[in-house]
Amino acid sequence: MTAGKNSDDIYNFEDVMNVLNYEYKDYTGEEKQCICPACGGKNCYINFRKNIGKCYGSRKSTCSMKWNPTLFYSYVMGVDTKEAYKQLVEYKEGNLVLGNKRIKPKASKPITEYEEVLPIADDFTLHCVYSELKRILPLTKRDLKDLMARGFSKNEINYFGYKSYTGRYQLETATALQKKELSLKNIPGFFESENGWEMKHLKPGFFMFIRNERNQIVGAQIRKHDEVLRKDEKKCNWFSSPGEHNGSKRSAVCHFSTDFYYDLHKNEYVPYFPDRVVYFTEGPLKGDIIHLIEKIPVIALPGTSSYKSFIKLFPLLKTLGVKKIINYFDMDYITNANVKKHSDLLEHAIKDSGFEYERPTWETHIPESTKLLKGRDDYDMYHYRHVVPR
Repeated sequence: MTAGKNSDDIYNFEDVMNVLNYEYKDYTGEEKQCICPACGGKNCYINFRKNIGKCYGSRKSTCSMKWNPTLFYSYVMGVDTKEAYKQLVEYKEGNLVLGNKRIKPKASKPITEYEEVLPIADDFTLHCVYSELKRILPLTKRDLKDLMARGFSKNEINYFGYKSYTGRYQLETATALQKKELSLKNIPGFFESENGWEMKHLKPGFFMFIRNERNQIVGAQIRKHDEVLRKDEKKCNWFSSPGEHNGSKRSAVCHFSTDFYYDLHKNEYVPYFPDRVVYFTEGPLKGDIIHLIEKIPVIALPGTSSYKSFIKLFPLLKTLGVKKIINYFDMDYITNANVKKHSDLLEHAIKDSGFEYERPTWETHIPESTKLLKGRDDYDMYHYRHVVPR
């Protein structure tokens, strides 16, 4: 048996999937999606280049299991990690016998052959590309109807800039951007194929463009159409292209659903926080709705588990005079352990940073439906526009 090496130098996650004959599907070029051996949920993602994995659980089961190849194998096979290491090395050497049958090793792709993720462009460059992308993309009748059913007017939909991602014309769209002399290198969502630069192929939905504290568009999420979602699948994806040739990844970043004013001294836009108060929630669509209805400044986290992206903004909020931060996470924090965990972590971080903290509650039940007003966005649309949650 080979000794004196790190396990990553001997076998990788692709080897583990091969020897286990474990089913998975492509999520991005380097990332795969599979059933979690720990909780049985479908939101387990394995990165073949980084040789790591993580499960994000589901509504019915919370899970944050982090995987390496040896641990994953040990869970599936029901052996300890020492025995898992031994068997995987034997597999690579062609000596593994399971159930009186010798397991022939399959060729796997070395980790070094997976595409490196390019660094992301600066915020101004991202803003230039995504602003033009927003301008040229269509909004289909299907998505217009969807957004209006959520309570938006046509003018409001246009104001927020929601556009459709149809999963078509990826090459033509990229070409149109390049004709505007915009480089797509280091822009998440784009990659270089044998035909030239093109958009990442993802499930259809509508774009929600993410704005930073300077009112610049620095990313986009796609709210996938309900009819293409599998059970327990995430509703939103980042418009990102890690694992593709010359592709880039959009790391978690918060969305500013606020009014802005132009600071002549700084020569840039600045978010406006009347009364020195800011609210936070999860998801850009929720943030836009709450800001629209209540006329309050909202910072929307990409998700409850991305709380660190909000904590990074605390120094900025202090310089802008914010004294109080109000938690508008969904009301299911009472029953959802994952939401409560991150809500509690943020409460401690907010108080430790010297801000005042408040967690309002609201009535979730409505007489004409079994649907609950879990989100503050649902509550606002129901009470102010009589829209029943879908």
